[in-house]
Amino acid sequence: MCYFYPSITEELLHRSLLFASNYVDVSKDEIDIITHAKRTTLYKNGQPWCKTGSNFDLTMKSFDGAETCELVGLYLLSHLQHLDIKVGLYRDDGLAVTNKSPQQTEKIKKKMCAIFRDNGLNITIQANQKIVDFLDVTFNLHTLTQDYTSPIKSLTTV
Repeated sequence: MCYFYPSITEELLHRSLLFASNYVDVSKDEIDIITHAKRTTLYKNGQPWCKTGSNFDLTMKSFDGAETCELVGLYLLSHLQHLDIKVGLYRDDGLAVTNKSPQQTEKIKKKMCAIFRDNGLNITIQANQKIVDFLDVTFNLHTLTQDYTSPIKSLTTV
């Protein structure tokens, strides 16, 4: 997903919280507190900095940023259920697998992009891949899996 954290809007978070309330109790007060915690105020030299537009902001490394990201991810996954694919998310990274033809997979890709776009998000999808590097694992549909080390990372032994 492209710029997932800063792309999460107050409206998308609200829809995600309403979705979660189908499975767990989420009170209106809790929704208000969670939403209010995303209102950011910055100060420079003791003066508040006024952001144009909404002061709603979800940043990486914020106290509950990862949890919020995962909640929104669950909401998005619920919209992908009807596509007849196996899909998973880890924060802003996703992986899907299907046994559909390449042409059918491209159609599914377009539907996925539309679902994310309808929620104000952009995604990049590389369809019809047989080998992918996802997080710290290389998945190969022919030879299964192997450890993955990024070419830009250097290993350090402590």
